[in-house]
Amino acid sequence: MGSSPILWRDLVILQCDVQQGSFVAAFRLADGSEAWRTSRDEIPTWSTPTVVEAGGRAELVTNGKKYVRGYDPSTGKELWRMPAGSEVPVPTPFAGQGLVFVAAGYPPRRPIYAIRPGGSGDIAPPEGATSSPFVAWSLPQSGPYLPTPIVVGERLYVVQNNGALAAYEARTGTRIYQQRLGNGAAFTASPVAASGKLYFATEDGDVHVVGSGASFELVATNPIGEPVLATPALADGTLYVRGQRHLFALKEQAAAAPRSSRR
Repeated sequence: MGSSPILWRDLVILQCDVQQGSFVAAFRLADGSEAWRTSRDEIPTWSTPTVVEAGGRAELVTNGKKYVRGYDPSTGKELWRMPAGSEVPVPTPFAGQGLVFVAAGYPPRRPIYAIRPGGSGDIAPPEGATSSPFVAWSLPQSGPYLPTPIVVGERLYVVQNNGALAAYEARTGTRIYQQRLGNGAAFTASPVAASGKLYFATEDGDVHVVGSGASFELVATNPIGEPVLATPALADGTLYVRGQRHLFALKEQAAAAPRSSRR
């Protein structure tokens, strides 16, 4: 499966969407015993769930082909749902600017949803509308197929498999710019951000560094020398990039101390 387990308090939570018998379940970290299991009327998906805590309530948000859903992560009870409508959902839901962003990009529908926590029941916008009390905004044809989008500051950044990068106002969905990255390479890895910059790795082995300002700024393009499909990781000031054959650890070197002179 493409979905990864997540940790929440004393539980490890799994989303398992298969042809028959799909479910989401939680297991106790202490001994692996099952805490709860909830059946899902879903076909295979590849998205990892996420837990968002807001307004004194925790919500386990799952992507899906049929529905985007919110569950109580302590019991598995479904809290809310809305039709999703895109085949093969891969991107992971994530939170930013007080919203939960859920996207999918397999044609013909490629939606992005900005969801307000706290919903109950059916939170979908009315037919023909792009928002509702618990959907701040949505775009029907802008979602990425593989890379998960990212929020940095007040902006949402979305890169498509073909390198088309778009920046949006995270709270409104207004597009700020759209720009092509690279020379036609495929983008499978999700972007990461640090120190005001975004890092986009390509299957051709280039890492494009883009500024997180209101206008497009390509800071650098760094060749790794081998294909990169895995999302880079950040820890303790180091950027880790896993290529086809090597693991690279990239870190800014400290300035050398000046040499003392003696007479």
